[in-house]
Amino acid sequence: RKQIDRLRAIRIALNCLSAIDCLHKALPPLIHRDIKPENILISEMGAKLADFGLVKVLADLQPDNDADALEGTQWPGMPWRYRTPELVKRAIDHKTPITLKSDIFQFGTVFYELLTGFNPQNPPDKVTDPIDLDLREIRGSQGQELLVLVKAMLAEKPSNRLPASVCIKRLNKIHEAYCRSMFEVTGQYV
Repeated sequence: RKQIDRLRAIRIALNCLSAIDCLHKALPPLIHRDIKPENILISEMGAKLADFGLVKVLADLQPDNDADALEGTQWPGMPWRYRTPELVKRAIDHKTPITLKSDIFQFGTVFYELLTGFNPQNPPDKVTDPIDLDLREIRGSQGQELLVLVKAMLAEKPSNRLPASVCIKRLNKIHEAYCRSMFEVTGQYV
C-alpha cells in the first residue's frame, strides 16, 4: 500500500473517528469489530465507515451473553491484520471482556497505515499470537504529534486508550496546526 497525502489522511481519520464515536454513543452502545482499510469508503466528499456485518451491541459481547464464547467458537470476529489485544485474548480464553476501545485499537492500526504506508502489526502465524507492533517515526509536519496520538490509540490495555471523542479533539488540534503550517509555506488555505 502507498502512503497518502498527510492532510487527506487526517481528514479521513476525522471522518472515521466521527463514525466510531456515533456507534459508541448509540443507545445501546455498538462496537464495529471489523475496522480495516477495505471497510472505509473514500470519495471526494470524504470517508465513510462501512461493512457493519460484525457490529454487535456491546452488552451482547460480555462473556455471559456472547454466543461465540458460549459455543466455543474458534475466535471472535476480527480482521487478521487489524487484531486487538483483547480480541486475541478472548479467542484464547473466551472470558476476556471486550470494550469499545477495541475499535480504537483497530482504527489506530488503520490510521498509522494511512500515515506511513504500512501496517504496524507484524504478521502473526496464528490469529491467537500476541500482537507485535513495529511503530516507526512519522516524519513531516505534525509527525511527532500524530505518533503520540497513534500510540495512545494502540495502547496494550484498553483502559489506557483514548475514547473516540478525545481522539477527535486531539486530531482536530493537529489538523489546525498542520493547516496553519501549510498556509505559512504556501500562503493558501488547504
